[in-house]
Amino acid sequence: MHSVRVGWAAAAGIVLAAWGGRPAAAEIAKAVEEKILAAAPEKATAKPAKPRKLLVFTQALGFYHSSIPLAARAVELMGQKTGAYTATVTDDPAVFDPATLGQYDAIFQDQCTGEMLTPKDHADVRKEIGKLNGRLNDKKKPPTPEEAESLRKQIDELKKRQASLPPAQPREEAYKKALLDFVAGGKGLIGCHAATDCYYNWKEYGEMIGGYFTGHPYYPIVVRNDDPDHPVNAAFGGQGFSITDEIYVFGPRNPQPYSREKQRVLLSIDVPATQAKDPKFDPKAGKREDADYAISWVKTHGQGRVFYCSFGHQDHIWTNPAILKHYLDGIQWAIGDLKGDATPVPRKTDAPSGGGK
Repeated sequence: MHSVRVGWAAAAGIVLAAWGGRPAAAEIAKAVEEKILAAAPEKATAKPAKPRKLLVFTQALGFYHSSIPLAARAVELMGQKTGAYTATVTDDPAVFDPATLGQYDAIFQDQCTGEMLTPKDHADVRKEIGKLNGRLNDKKKPPTPEEAESLRKQIDELKKRQASLPPAQPREEAYKKALLDFVAGGKGLIGCHAATDCYYNWKEYGEMIGGYFTGHPYYPIVVRNDDPDHPVNAAFGGQGFSITDEIYVFGPRNPQPYSREKQRVLLSIDVPATQAKDPKFDPKAGKREDADYAISWVKTHGQGRVFYCSFGHQDHIWTNPAILKHYLDGIQWAIGDLKGDATPVPRKTDAPSGGGK
């Protein structure tokens, strides 16, 4: 089960407007923006070949991570500071209309869970229905009979409203095709944290992003630097490191597209080093017999490039200089300005940890 970290959002100075149990809008405090800017790289690693445009997409119809608006603002501010790209932030999937999408060089998928490309008119009604159903089925504070009847009537009205809307499926399918064509045609996709927690029945998406989330049993870990010389890993100086975040794992499921035969893993959990630091660490909790728990990778999809990193659940990640540089370099790599090999590398079971500091 996911857990909501409300305290982190408050500590980061994020003002959230809740709707249907999920924040629908956020204003990032000036002090937090200053921390992001201070932590962000001074300049882009690679000079952009031309002015770059990055689409930051934020619609989440499954679990809503409170760090979504913070991540979006951090990515936007990094572009402004370094000149690597100009970011546009939206939660409206209408932007995936091919006529609109073509202007962008890459898409940053900001923790968009569930059927993220559901047209916004339908998505908004679903959120309202979800909110009312939550109140109707509240076990801790159940509604009175009168309140329950009122809630049911409101839900019925919303369902009628939803039925009157233009059909969602044709538009959603068009957006899905546009996303696949966008990347396969030579553009970039950057997946952040829960970008692997969506569209489990859309095989092509799973193959493109590189894995489907199966759980997050790990928090404090030591990270193995699997590819010390890769330019997207430059932030870590060839070393591993210790960090705390909600670490996604890609365990058994059908299908499970994750494989080192298909993508080049950059970072993963250093199991021996983490066990040495925390004797309670259980490598079986992630349910992979090989205990291969990747965190970050690059891969190709058609003529395009995909970078994924599971860091980003906890707010402190977005003011961590090394992680911000890792994301910036990953964005530049996905856009095509930063060159780096995406050839898959089979796992070396006896590989050194790279050191945890």
